Amino acid sequence: MSEAVFSCQDMVCGYAGQSVVRGVSLDVGSGEAVFLVGPNGAGKTTLVKSIAGLLRPFSGTVQWQGRDVTGLDPRQLGQLGIVHVSEASSVFPTLTVLQNLQATAIALSRRPRSEDLERVYEIFPVLSHRRKQTAGTLSGGEQKMLAVGRALVARPALMILDEPSSGLSPRAVGELATGLGAIATSGVQMLVVEQRLDLAEGLVGRTYVLQRGVITWSGPSAGLRTTAAVVEAVLGHGIGSARDRTQNP
Repeated sequence: MSEAVFSCQDMVCGYAGQSVVRGVSLDVGSGEAVFLVGPNGAGKTTLVKSIAGLLRPFSGTVQWQGRDVTGLDPRQLGQLGIVHVSEASSVFPTLTVLQNLQATAIALSRRPRSEDLERVYEIFPVLSHRRKQTAGTLSGGEQKMLAVGRALVARPALMILDEPSSGLSPRAVGELATGLGAIATSGVQMLVVEQRLDLAEGLVGRTYVLQRGVITWSGPSAGLRTTAAVVEAVLGHGIGSARDRTQNP
């Protein structure tokens, strides 16, 4: 593994004084895509919210490029190049695709750049065809691509994605996975929280398994669905099964 540019150490976090995540440590190397998988209720989203500045951890540290960034809010982290894409599609439904992308640049107090927009359209060609369409009329998969595209306009060094495939059809998951692969190969570090092992296998990198608030396994993402420890811990909970491949195209 390459030298870590991002890490969290001994993270303990939860709600109302009750710990959900207990002593979790993980890291992301330079140019690496890292997955965090596990069943519902394992604490994945709680951990990501603590990393992304949406929830204050009870204890533990978050490091970015050698700097302690524990407790910084999302805007401060964004200024350092860390961008979070939540499970709920983060788009403005009454604005067009183009306006959504431009809004990200404006929120960062800079003018939208054509090269940023073209990068998004190159990675997600469907958004180029929909650029004049209001976001609220897009399919679920297209809205998720737009949410990722908005994050790209922020020119992230590290992109944190929480359940990007949630609620999407197999076709939409495939298109999203292709786009994420292109982002990863462009040099953007990625931390992806998922319930689908097939999506994790599609990107070169490493995977951590989180169960009941603790890491129970870590290793290469390749071959996850044939790794006994991962199958026992995760796959039995329906990850990547037909019931998880739901309605939105």
